[in-house]
Amino acid sequence: MSAVSFYKRRLFADFLSVGCARQSLSIALVAALCTILTVPMPAFADAEKIRIELARAYPEVPIQHVREIGTTGLWEVFSGTGMVYTDKDASFLLRGEMIQVSNKQSLTAARLDTLIRVSYDSIPIDQAIIIRKGNGSRKIALFSDPRCPHCKRLEAELEQLTDVQIFVYPTPSLGPASATLIDAIWCAKDPLIAWRESLLRDVVPQPSNECTPVAAKNRAFVQSNGIRGTPVIVYADGYRSSGFRTVDEVERRIAAALSGPASTAATATHR
Repeated sequence: MSAVSFYKRRLFADFLSVGCARQSLSIALVAALCTILTVPMPAFADAEKIRIELARAYPEVPIQHVREIGTTGLWEVFSGTGMVYTDKDASFLLRGEMIQVSNKQSLTAARLDTLIRVSYDSIPIDQAIIIRKGNGSRKIALFSDPRCPHCKRLEAELEQLTDVQIFVYPTPSLGPASATLIDAIWCAKDPLIAWRESLLRDVVPQPSNECTPVAAKNRAFVQSNGIRGTPVIVYADGYRSSGFRTVDEVERRIAAALSGPASTAATATHR
């Protein structure tokens, strides 16, 4: 059976099980569905073929989303926590970042930010350094590595925010040296001061008391929630943004998170 026939048959079965059970379904909608079932659907057929081929080759990987990327000839395949790229025949897989040359921005990171939501309530508060500004009425979570240049830039930018609580999760994205520095900050006499001194002034603190290291815990959390690299901000609605952001961009996203559900894009929520 061709991929087109397979998809049409599945769509038709779904239509029968849902649409025909509701006699009030409008004639216009029925006509539209019948049109869909009788015209060629190469894009849908290719997406279905990719699903079938990858499910056969990698049965342990859940494929949640397949989408053609414009006229590039590439398709993105989203597994819930990560993204790979392939062609319409699923004859190869590409892993890595797709970069927009004109602005050097990661298209992969931006797309994952749209697809993945992190349940804000699931983020462990006891693994965070809390920065309170003003009345602290607004909240964001920040995953940051003290050795990461973009994290340092973002930290300085976030100094301009007011009336916010920033739950900082020191996260080692740059290897063992970052984990060592993070645990030194976490175990300092005043972790908040040690964090700010490290990010804003490159001061390396000396651990001053016995404590339970936090770097490994935060690394495990980000890995299980599809967060890659630093910095990453998670907003109250679960939306996340990767990389450096200006204070104006952060303010807009905080406002959007407080105003209601963000975006109409499909999301994968991790709990």
